Amino acid sequence: MANQALTGDSVKDANIRLARDLLQHPGLLAALDRNGKTGTEDGHLTKADIKSFIRSDNPLKLHSDKQLAQELLDQFGKLATGYFPRSIKLGKLDKLAMQQPTGNASQDALIHLAKELMARPELKAAMDNLFQSKRDDMISRRELQMLLKVLG
Repeated sequence: MANQALTGDSVKDANIRLARDLLQHPGLLAALDRNGKTGTEDGHLTKADIKSFIRSDNPLKLHSDKQLAQELLDQFGKLATGYFPRSIKLGKLDKLAMQQPTGNASQDALIHLAKELMARPELKAAMDNLFQSKRDDMISRRELQMLLKVLG
C-alpha cells in the first residue's frame, strides 16, 4: 500500500500515508506486529495486537527480541542465582513481573524487563533452552549468548 500513488480519496490516502510512515519506523512496525499472546511477529497487524501495544506502559515494548535478550544478559548478575554455572530462574522472572514499579530506577528496570519477557512467551522459552533439548526453567548466560547469535 505504501508504494501506491495518492488517489484523491481522503480515506485511502490516509491509509497510504500511514503505511509510508510505518515503513519509515521499522521498530514501531515490529512492535505493532507483535502477537499479543505469543509475543512473536506474525506479519499481521490486528486490532487486538495494536490495542495491546497501545495499552502497554512498559518502556521496553519497542525493544526487539534481540534487544531484550541483550538487556537480560546485561542484567544477568542482578538476576542470577546459584553457584557455577549461575542461572536465572524463570520463577524469579515470573515473580518480578507480578510486582508494581517501586520508584527505585534499578529495581523498576528489572520489573519492566521481566514484564516484557512474560509478554513474549516464545522468547522466554527460547531463552530457557534454544534447542529445546533440555527445558530446566533456568536461563544460563551461555543460552543467552547463543540466542543473541541466532537472532543476529
